[in-house]
Amino acid sequence: MATYGNEQNPIYEFDIPLLKDQIKRDLFEGNETPTRIVLLSVSGSIDPFTEEVTSFETTTYLNASGVIGQIAENDSLLGVSMSTNLGSEGRIKVGDVSVLYHFDTLSGLLTQNNQLNQIEVLTPIVSGLYHVVGQVTETYASQPMYIKVALALDRNG
Repeated sequence: MATYGNEQNPIYEFDIPLLKDQIKRDLFEGNETPTRIVLLSVSGSIDPFTEEVTSFETTTYLNASGVIGQIAENDSLLGVSMSTNLGSEGRIKVGDVSVLYHFDTLSGLLTQNNQLNQIEVLTPIVSGLYHVVGQVTETYASQPMYIKVALALDRNG
């Protein structure tokens, strides 16, 4: 059988969980920094006269560790439109802050919510509350491997 270019190296379906574990071991272990994902209350009421919002439940925080970095050239998030109501619309550019999470860390949260809104970074140099302006789920052979999130600093908090 003729082959073109590099040698073929087939990946079988039963090898994918092993690859996920290898990625977690090689990329994440020892490089993770603490973050807290802010889950805002989704139930409440709005007073029709004063337009005051009353929440029936409190804000929940999910502790998750991820790899903090910056958006670089040839990044999967580079050029994605910012989905934010912060007033600074535009596109994600080189130098913006990003967090990389292993998919298994956030899979339970994403099945419930499917969209991250706020992340609090707890590393001393870049600590603060950030708004999520874009996210990409990287897959390999149709299996999600990790989630990359672009962040914008909340100047008010």
